[in-house]
Amino acid sequence: MDAKAAKQPQLVAKSPSSEKTLISGSSDRAPAESNLLLLVSNLQVLSGLLMLVFGVLCAVYDVTLSRLGAGLWGGMVALLAGCLGSAASLGPPCLSRRSSALYLTLYLALCLVSLAVNTLVLVLTLTAIVRDARQEFDFADDVSSKKSVGNEIVKNEK
Repeated sequence: MDAKAAKQPQLVAKSPSSEKTLISGSSDRAPAESNLLLLVSNLQVLSGLLMLVFGVLCAVYDVTLSRLGAGLWGGMVALLAGCLGSAASLGPPCLSRRSSALYLTLYLALCLVSLAVNTLVLVLTLTAIVRDARQEFDFADDVSSKKSVGNEIVKNEK
């Protein structure tokens, strides 16, 4: 009986690793985690583009504090962070594990920078809104002055 026991392979039961990380292999990564990273990254790209557009509009219409370009800076940082997050969500099938880990680290770092910059953008935007709201601007006087200038131009052309 000892010979039979020696010939049979011994079974070893091991429990799988309980740690789950974003940079573990593609088979280990849950699809929901990857999809969540892609969703958050794309939302960050979208908000960055919106901040860029509204930053340009503020600069065109010469809004208070628009010369600082806060919307443009905040939009660029958010756009860059979102692009890195989208690249990080590709994971090991498209990137090596080392590159994926690097993209994730850069994404997390830029998210922190983006949070700081966008907080500053929010403070500057609210300051500009309060300054613009405190200015007394009479639209009727502005419209009548533009009409008188327009009438002078028409008279000069005749």
